Amino acid sequence: MKKNLQVLLCLLLVGTLNAQTPSNLWTPQAIGLLPKGHSIVGISVVNKDIVWAIADSVYSNPMPSTHRMKILKTTNGGTTWQVYAVAEAQERFGVYIHAFDANNAWISAQKIGSSTGHGVYKTTDGGTTWTQYFNDYSASYLLHFFDAQNGIIWNRHAISRTQNGGLNWTPSTVTGYLSGEGFATSSATNAWSIIGDSIWAGTTRSRVAFSANRGVTWSFQDLRAVSFFGDQVWIPSIAFKDTRNGIAMGWNSNNFQSYLAKTTDGGTTWAQVATYPFTIGSAIEYVKGTKDTYMVGDFDGLTAYTTNAGQSWVKIDSLDVNAIGFLNPQTGWAGRDLTLENGVAMYKWNGSSILTAIKVLEPEEIGLKISPNPTSRFLKVDHAPTFQATELLIFDPSGRTVFTKKNNTGFSQIIDLQSLESGVYFIQLENTEGVVAVQKVVKQ
Repeated sequence: MKKNLQVLLCLLLVGTLNAQTPSNLWTPQAIGLLPKGHSIVGISVVNKDIVWAIADSVYSNPMPSTHRMKILKTTNGGTTWQVYAVAEAQERFGVYIHAFDANNAWISAQKIGSSTGHGVYKTTDGGTTWTQYFNDYSASYLLHFFDAQNGIIWNRHAISRTQNGGLNWTPSTVTGYLSGEGFATSSATNAWSIIGDSIWAGTTRSRVAFSANRGVTWSFQDLRAVSFFGDQVWIPSIAFKDTRNGIAMGWNSNNFQSYLAKTTDGGTTWAQVATYPFTIGSAIEYVKGTKDTYMVGDFDGLTAYTTNAGQSWVKIDSLDVNAIGFLNPQTGWAGRDLTLENGVAMYKWNGSSILTAIKVLEPEEIGLKISPNPTSRFLKVDHAPTFQATELLIFDPSGRTVFTKKNNTGFSQIIDLQSLESGVYFIQLENTEGVVAVQKVVKQ
């Protein structure tokens, strides 16, 4: 835990305090609501209107007894914001926030320099009051709910799960970490990426912890052989578009130079991204609903985006941001790193027209039907004739492609799964516009 907090504090202290003017692609919001020196460490975008953020500052060890993290919330798309001080978690540093709606949200907290007093808290009244549901030194860092009942909290070796909405948590252990290896985070929001049941999170030894089953079992993806990614490189931020394609942001702990690496097979293999716009990267976020668009922030002061998975980048401005959250190309926010006196806390994205959007359809929207499911061998795949699929792919839970068929002109076909082992797979259909529909199938 000490290592984790050292990483977090180092990252937060890197930011500059120079005043900056945003471009017209970011609209300043929540002005003057946070004290000087606070950073937005987490963002939870519920929909276009409801957004929560968690903010905190860095204090000496031990933390003052009067210290309280701050929660920001808007229910009207950022026109107005409310701020709450979490009295129930005083003396604790706010880490992560996961919101369900305007009233219900969870946060995780750490008590610096103490082996007790950490925990997760829930509000059901919009942030006015918070109830502590879990109090444990180890597993109270990253927090995620897959649905209203199933969630996890995780801190390196320790992970706990709930199956009843957070009322009870079952602890377990993540094995496989190297000596001295821990989390490297600036914004906890962007420290890991979760697609369906799959989880990726970077470490302080140029590796990525990976789980394909909601954190039940784990393996490690090694990036130390990638150019510029050595044993001294931390990976504080990672973003996946789907279970195959993702980008990891690393930076050298000796000279603070940042690098990027990309995978197209779920993390089995990684390759260096040759171009990147920043010096000391703070966060990377995939923009949902686009083909290959990612947004990055930098502690030296910039935000930039790529629409081709890192082949080229467009610098937007010179803002210091510490957390980025996008719902779609039209709806996104970035949180300020180290707020100034009476300064901006949040920036709202106002540049949807420059991002290349694609349609992302649910299976029922294209009439996708798969039968039988489960199946022992043959699988019938049907979809509406109006959906002109150009490719059918099947992936395993790690994102590895196990079957592909191009130029799929028919709207009904039989697939032979005899060569596949028993287990869970995902079928994906695409067309020339990039429209994607995904369906889970079980091979018995």
